[in-house]
Amino acid sequence: MFHAFPALLPGGFVGVDIFFVISGFLISSLIISQLRDDSFHISDFYARRIRRIFPALAVVLTVVIVFAWFVSFADEYRQIGKHVLGGAGFVSNLLFWKEAGYFDVSADLKPLLHLWSLGVEEQFYIIFPLTVWAAHHYKQRLFVVIFSVFICSFLANIAMAHASPTADFFSPISRMWELAVGAALSQVFVRKVDGEYSSALIAISGIGLEIMSVAGLGVIIAAMIIFSSAGVFPGWRASLPVVGAVLLIGAGPSALINKYVLSNRVLVWIGLLSFPLYLWHWPILSFLRVLSGNEPSAKVKLLAVVVSLLLAFLTYRFVEQPLRFGSSHRRNTLGLCVWMLVLGGTGASIFILHGVRERSANSSAEALEELRDPLRVMRSDGSCGMLFGLHQETNETCLARSAQPEILIMGDSHAMALNSAAQFGRASLNSAVLAGYSCLPFLKYVPDECQKISRAALSLVANTPSIHTVLLVNIGGNSYTDRTFIREDGVRIVSRLAMTDAYSDLIGRLMALNKRVIFVLAVPGMVIEPRRCFAARSFFASDRKPEDCVLPLATLNSQYIEYRQMVNSLAVNFPKMEVFDATKSFCDDKGCAAVKGKKILYFDTNHLSLSGSEIVLNDFSAWFRARGGTLADRLPEPIDFSLLVNDAPEFDSQGHWGRGYGLARLSSGGVRVGPGSNNPNVFAQRFTTQPNMQYKIVARAASMTGAALARIQVNWEAADGHFLAVSSQNNSVMVEPERFEFLVTAPPKAISGTLYVVPGGGEPVRYFEMRLLARSMDVSTASLAKSQ
Repeated sequence: MFHAFPALLPGGFVGVDIFFVISGFLISSLIISQLRDDSFHISDFYARRIRRIFPALAVVLTVVIVFAWFVSFADEYRQIGKHVLGGAGFVSNLLFWKEAGYFDVSADLKPLLHLWSLGVEEQFYIIFPLTVWAAHHYKQRLFVVIFSVFICSFLANIAMAHASPTADFFSPISRMWELAVGAALSQVFVRKVDGEYSSALIAISGIGLEIMSVAGLGVIIAAMIIFSSAGVFPGWRASLPVVGAVLLIGAGPSALINKYVLSNRVLVWIGLLSFPLYLWHWPILSFLRVLSGNEPSAKVKLLAVVVSLLLAFLTYRFVEQPLRFGSSHRRNTLGLCVWMLVLGGTGASIFILHGVRERSANSSAEALEELRDPLRVMRSDGSCGMLFGLHQETNETCLARSAQPEILIMGDSHAMALNSAAQFGRASLNSAVLAGYSCLPFLKYVPDECQKISRAALSLVANTPSIHTVLLVNIGGNSYTDRTFIREDGVRIVSRLAMTDAYSDLIGRLMALNKRVIFVLAVPGMVIEPRRCFAARSFFASDRKPEDCVLPLATLNSQYIEYRQMVNSLAVNFPKMEVFDATKSFCDDKGCAAVKGKKILYFDTNHLSLSGSEIVLNDFSAWFRARGGTLADRLPEPIDFSLLVNDAPEFDSQGHWGRGYGLARLSSGGVRVGPGSNNPNVFAQRFTTQPNMQYKIVARAASMTGAALARIQVNWEAADGHFLAVSSQNNSVMVEPERFEFLVTAPPKAISGTLYVVPGGGEPVRYFEMRLLARSMDVSTASLAKSQ
């Protein structure tokens, strides 16, 4: 009910907590009773779990794989493959925990998200039976063991609720207390009296049990009504539905609610179908949202619930019952294990093959290849710490490809997205980005963590002479006017006034440092994710409005009225501040496009994709050059190079620099060189990296009448994907006028860069050579110690 119609029961998600208590009670009752009868066998327990869980789960995973093959784009199918692997291995909760973040795909768009709770449950049952068996075997009190698990897990839950709410939600450590409560309750019920098992609560009067059942149901309903997904959960709030479940179970089968409500034939029938219904309902609802790009109507969701019930019944009747209760238990168990292994391998293959791009469902969206994981350019990689000595702040992303960037991009996640084309080398912008998730670059009115990021950016600007320009980039439109700002004294302040004041403070500080400040008017936000505009989903597009994929100018202007007024007032107060309108890159007289040809300009409704960033930055570069530009704009035609590294260069046993290999050579300027080039004078030597090696790159250029390297930038990609860029701007790392050296200890995977050559006497460059040398760090260190 909650997943289909959340407004009816805003706290309906507490059903998972109730399920954990019930599961802990039922399974633990079975284990404990068998232990006391000396009939418990670990292998039998896990075999029963396999026959209970695997049949329906395997069917649903199989259907999801097949259905998604025909309707999912490559990035979606790749993620589904990973989630199938996680579901088959019962580690979905750990995968979703790792994925969770600012740019994570919406939970509603993950068809296998619901398997996180199954992961928690099965992880508990991997550990718990062994623990209980050991306690019983060594004559330890079971209740003490179970209570210890409860206390440790509950305290972890409380501690993590505010410190790390995502971890608190998905971690088995912070969830096991709910299963342990059910296990402890089973201790109360599984007691031998006159040779038969009965509840220790038998002494409670009939009226007392009636009150317990009514109170239990009331507590559960209260939790479903008063809680919402906006609050912190689980934390202490989860104790409410847990207590309700304990009261209901403890009241016993003869209590009022249990006997006349929960024992109703319809509810009992639904209970029999509960597991396959749990498995089916969420993928159906999720795929509806994925394929339509919108929230389905109430009628469609009601139909989805009916279909879920039908599929649950068919799964229970024709799959679960035969395989669970069939005569050949051993063969069924083995067959189910093989089936699950095949599913896990299939999911892994889909992930490794990047969603099988060759599928017809992906054929109309080649541009989706560029919708790479945004975290690749929106998570710090350590470059700022290494190049500038900056300390990593909470919620901060700092990326730099050069020790001497000329442009710093400040702002929120939209600053990160704008910089992505420069980060991937798709735009000629010598930039660094320092921004925070949902952080305006202010020193007032914003949380402390955002202020720390802004102070770090100002420090970087002040202490890096090469930075002469700062771009201010944030989400625009109503996202500004809808915010609430509070002064340090607790007084609320109108958003436009607060933002004008805070921006004025920042811009004033930057200009006091003699920096050029450019305010980037944000790109428009779209109604739906632009990928939904592709033809592969056209049969789900009947409810789509024209403005979903092309935003009318009237809509854009209405959303940007106060935002533009704020920017205009800043421009009046700071005449030297420049404004670059990024909306012009996407908008014309007809409106603002989300897709151009086969290029998707956004990876969600408002953040730029790699293609979108490339378009905006190229427009910005032309606009920027017309207004003075950067050093690179005043250099000769650049020569780009890109090289692979696959085999180790030779080095001698004394730790001296070994013989280097020529990596690239050219006979004329202005050409691209490297692997795949048609230039016969270009070659590349492959290298295999080795540990404890030190590497040096040497570049040299010459012409018939003499030439000098005006500037060279080398991008070094390590095996772990880390990027490091070193530039020879101002001859800071030039050994000779025509020679450049770059020392690095990180094993390389690929090398690329841009070379700016000043020919002598107007002659074209006749020769450019780049060499990689290496030596053993262990040998050289030992030799050095010996010489001392």
